[in-house]
Amino acid sequence: MAYLLDKLKLPSPQEIVERIRLGIDRINNRSYVRTHDPYVIQRDLARHKNPIFKGTLIECSIEEDEQNPYYTGLLNTLSNHCCGTIPIPVALVDEDEVCDALEDKFIEWGIENKIGAAIRELRRTAARSGIGVAIPYKTNSSHDIKLAFQVVGAEYLRSPSFKPEVTNGIEYHKNGDIKAVWIQEEGLPEPTRFMNMPTNAPNKCIVWHRKRVHALWPECAPAFQTYPSIRRYMINIQKGAENQTSIPMAVELDAAYYPTNGATFDGKFEYEPGWIPTLPPGAKLSGLNFSQVAEDRSKFIDLMVGSAARCIDMPTILALADSSDSNMATAHIDLQPWSYAVKMDRFDYEIATRAIFWEWYRMAKMWPGYLPRAARKYTRPPVIFHYTVLFEHPDPGKRASARATDLESGASTLTRIYNEQGLTARREIQKECKLLKITPERYFELLLTARNKNANQTGDQS
Repeated sequence: MAYLLDKLKLPSPQEIVERIRLGIDRINNRSYVRTHDPYVIQRDLARHKNPIFKGTLIECSIEEDEQNPYYTGLLNTLSNHCCGTIPIPVALVDEDEVCDALEDKFIEWGIENKIGAAIRELRRTAARSGIGVAIPYKTNSSHDIKLAFQVVGAEYLRSPSFKPEVTNGIEYHKNGDIKAVWIQEEGLPEPTRFMNMPTNAPNKCIVWHRKRVHALWPECAPAFQTYPSIRRYMINIQKGAENQTSIPMAVELDAAYYPTNGATFDGKFEYEPGWIPTLPPGAKLSGLNFSQVAEDRSKFIDLMVGSAARCIDMPTILALADSSDSNMATAHIDLQPWSYAVKMDRFDYEIATRAIFWEWYRMAKMWPGYLPRAARKYTRPPVIFHYTVLFEHPDPGKRASARATDLESGASTLTRIYNEQGLTARREIQKECKLLKITPERYFELLLTARNKNANQTGDQS
């Protein structure tokens, strides 16, 4: 062993341990670590603790995404529920003309340049590889604002040879925030530096990640203890099922043509696909009864998939896409915590959504006549985002009754209700007024009259 290490010029295990110890000492002696900021210290230890192991987790996550349908569905469900179709902006400025333009133009730009898909892909990539990077680029679309985003993950990050302070392709500020990422582009000897927004640098990007176990780790990292096992388990089940459905065949020799005095026979018999050879004469082929373990197999798969989904607080019925053993009451119990988790995830992820919105707004202001003149006075107009609703009651009557109760109590608004359906309240009301040939004021008077009439009828019945 020592001879091989000497020939290959590899460090010995003792030297590796010593280098790790010296590296940790060097981290602890840095000037900004002396501030005793626990976040900074934890960041440095997590960055330098075991980068090889982190790289292995990323590779395992990518491999499982390519081969494991359960893991692929888990990532798809997470990104779809968090982002929805596209976050719908609601401007809060005084000028109605500016509000209308910001809301309509953003949705129009998002459709023409596939921004909704990019927003979902950024969230999915962050869960898949531990970090998601959205790079703005110029498209060839027919839209006035030719801006779109390309999303890459941690597998494309590389540290340049001339900057030793860059770790795993990520450059940090002294407070631990990500300053820039270095992305390896095809055909270039060294990676390219992209500054994290907000910045005026020509090469810029939007970086987003969420800490589950450790920062910059795949969010479902604990699942990789079970997901390779479930894939091997499914492969074995498939092989067993193929063997059970195979047709055992044997060549029966006719004594009229083949003597029984021990003569040798020439030739070869080719088995068809799916056939298996049987045992020699004097033996028989016995099979095992697998009917008793079918339920155990299902429970085992449910256990592994459910434990993996718990990494992101996802219920098992969503991870398995199977609600056959669930009723309305149990489904509500399972889905309610997931609804809370998605709301928190949307709140945390909105910083990336806003960064995309501000980049579009910066370019939209520069395009002549694209936005009203009054919009130019706002550096960053106040805006909020609404998302599509996660789960609804299957009974349309109960859904309508619940919405009416929320409107009467002030718990919701028409804008929010329409936005949850992926619609704009202002535009929908304008369509109704145009169809009925009435003013918006008259439209709301009719709504109030109908609501009061229904309330009086309900009171009389009670």
